[in-house]
Amino acid sequence: MEICTKDHFGSLAHEFENLELSQLYCIKKDQPGLEKVSIKGKFEVDEVSFLRIAFSACNNATSGGTCGTPEEIDQLLPREEV
Repeated sequence: MEICTKDHFGSLAHEFENLELSQLYCIKKDQPGLEKVSIKGKFEVDEVSFLRIAFSACNNATSGGTCGTPEEIDQLLPREEV
């Protein structure tokens, strides 16, 4: 995540000109796999009640990288019971 700028919204930036972007967080633009991220909604709706972002633990056997332990992940992203 990073502080939002007009660049995060591209051709739709005008839809967000009434917001204090420097007080909001956006999905980081420079990261691998960003083209797989999709957020959908309708501009007609006056209010957004929430945006849920879910993380799942990686698997060393399938990720091709080094995964953190559950304890390391809990320190960085405390789990919320759903």
